[in-house]
Formats: sequence, C-alpha cells, structure tokens
Amino acid sequence: MEIKIETKKAPRWLEKSLLDCLGWIPEIDLNGLNEIRIFAKISDLYPEPPTWQVESEKKGWLVSSVYTPKHKSSPASIAIFVEAMYFPLENFIRFPPITTFYLSPILAQDIGYHLVAERGFIFTPDEEYGIGSNDSKSRAYKEEMAARYAFAVVRRMKSRWYYRLADRLLKYLSKVYFEEGRQFWKKEQYLNAASSWYKAWLLDKDNDKVGELYWHAKRSSEHGTEV
Repeated sequence: MEIKIETKKAPRWLEKSLLDCLGWIPEIDLNGLNEIRIFAKISDLYPEPPTWQVESEKKGWLVSSVYTPKHKSSPASIAIFVEAMYFPLENFIRFPPITTFYLSPILAQDIGYHLVAERGFIFTPDEEYGIGSNDSKSRAYKEEMAARYAFAVVRRMKSRWYYRLADRLLKYLSKVYFEEGRQFWKKEQYLNAASSWYKAWLLDKDNDKVGELYWHAKRSSEHGTEV
C-alpha cells in the first residue's frame, strides 16, 4: 500500500494516522488496493465535478474521501481530501491517536466498498447486493454493509484505552459545537449555526438530534435573513 501526498496542506500527522488506521484492517482485505492519494480538496481529483458531487454540495455535504475501483490499467485507490476531512477538527487535537480514531471509520468504509468491488462481498459470500445493479436498494445495502464493516473496525480499536479516550474527546468537542450552534441560532445566524451543528454531527454521527438541527438551520439560512 502506497500513500501519495499530493498537497502541501496535508497535516504533519496525517500519514502516520493513515498507517495506524490500516494497522486495524486485515491484510487480506487490502488485496488489490494499491494506493491512498491525499489531495487538498475534491476538485483536485475531479476538475469537472461528477453529478453525485454536485448533488452532495447542493445538500451541504462535504466529501472526505472517494473510493475508485480498478479500471483497465488503473489500480484501485482511495482519495482523501484534507480540507473536508479536517473540517470539524480543531488544530489542538490534530494528532494521533485522535485523528487516527476519527479517520478510521471513513477509511474503513471505503475499504468496505473495495471488498464489494473486488470479491463481491464484505463479510460472507452469501451477501446479495445485486452485483451489476445500481438501483437505490442495491446502493443502500452496499452502504449499510460498508458502514457495518467500519463499525467493526472501530469496535476493535476501542480495545485500546487511548482510542476510548479519543472517542470521548471527539464526543466532547461535538457537544462544544452543539452549544456553539445554539448560540448562533439565538442570534439568528443560521448559516453559522448550520456549520457548527454539521461539525457536531461529523464528530458524533450517532447524535440524530444534532443532524436534524443542521437541516433545520440550513433551510432557515436559505429562506431567511442572516443577521
């Protein structure tokens, strides 16, 4: 596995964090995955944005990484976008093991997609995705299984006390962003509130409430007036 840094914006600890992440992935699951490429932003990879990227940006989603399956002579790879990946992380916590713990589920989910592309399943050969089908049901099932793969990786990582501590720190920072969003909301600064609540959700995706608040603030910013 080769890590190619193609931007000067990559934080000093990023390569180490990625290598630590890969240390929690079974080696057999990485077969056929040749490289991880690190860019500043997604437009560095796609000068002409694909349809899914345009739709994501319309919805206010940041794309942190992209898995590209092998095609002809091009090997399978994962691209990571520094600006989006580090969006919710304050400078004072951008070091291992916190960044490792934060990056791992994102990287692991892409590896889940790689397993489907390479061998047709993630956990057991009896999984049925409707290979070759790109309908919404098939995509949703693949996403669910890839998310389960990422969850399993994170669960293994929590066997170490420092990753459990990292989990607590990230959840604490999520609560700080949540309160920051509340203060912006009270001032009717809806766009700022949406940004804070989006950061809070990125750091604690089990918090459905803050995810709902993000959408509410985003709609308010689009139809209301910022103060």
